Amino acid sequence: MKKQIIGIASQEAIRARACAIARGERKPAADEPKVWFTSMQSLTDACESADRREDRGLARLVRQRGRERRIKITLDEL
Repeated sequence: MKKQIIGIASQEAIRARACAIARGERKPAADEPKVWFTSMQSLTDACESADRREDRGLARLVRQRGRERRIKITLDEL
């Protein structure tokens, strides 16, 4: 899995950066973050939300297939 670089900045700073890039005044470096959050709390919330969606998807798959142990083993092998 590729490592993601995440940036934390104020909403105004994120917007100003995006507008400068869109106007062509600034070119982002290859090692700059591509994903931005306004706080560590919003980053945490986004990660928890993704985990809950993944858990619900797995639970639905298990109900449909009725093979919880085998499905978990298969997903772990991926």
